Amino acid sequence: MVAVGERAAEVAAPVLDQLWHPAAEVVTVVRGERSDAEDLDPVLDDVLAEHPDVEVVRLDGGQPTFPWLLGVE
Repeated sequence: MVAVGERAAEVAAPVLDQLWHPAAEVVTVVRGERSDAEDLDPVLDDVLAEHPDVEVVRLDGGQPTFPWLLGVE
């Protein structure tokens, strides 16, 4: 377990920090059915401010259990 919190947005930053690696080029965000598309905007804005060459890909996954699935490639 990497992070625990009341809201998905508050644990997204530590999860992305854990997934991050020097060769990262793409952050993939797969949104679940019970999350708002803008929930992670502040976290993703911070990532882009620190790593402006990284591409953020957002997908609507519709998964019922997890609000977000995050990947760093």
